[in-house]
Amino acid sequence: MNKEFKNNHKTALITGGVEGIGRAIAVRLANDGFRLAINYKDRTLEKKAGMLAKILEKNKTDVLLLKADITDEIQVRNMFKKIENRFGALDAVINNAGINQTKSLDRLNMVDFDSVMNVNLRGAVLVSKY
Repeated sequence: MNKEFKNNHKTALITGGVEGIGRAIAVRLANDGFRLAINYKDRTLEKKAGMLAKILEKNKTDVLLLKADITDEIQVRNMFKKIENRFGALDAVINNAGINQTKSLDRLNMVDFDSVMNVNLRGAVLVSKY
């Protein structure tokens, strides 16, 4: 990246930022000079989160890992308090977290549907709210 485009004092939050597209976004923003708040949902992703943070920190990126369920308003509020304490204000929010169901519509039950809506819609609204 051309140095004139470096964002040395910008901070971004990436939900679902430990794997897949979220991880790629984290790497790109780190290369662009962002400080990163990287959200992941639960303990099953802690090892991957730690490994990603080590890689990014070796490249001089300031990283804050945040385990939080974005469908839970209290956890989202607490996540933002931690971000504010560490970085101050955010410059960018990437609502990347999402899930899907690969069942056909006739096999999809409402529990599965609600789960998708809670993460993909409610989670994005809660994160954007704070």
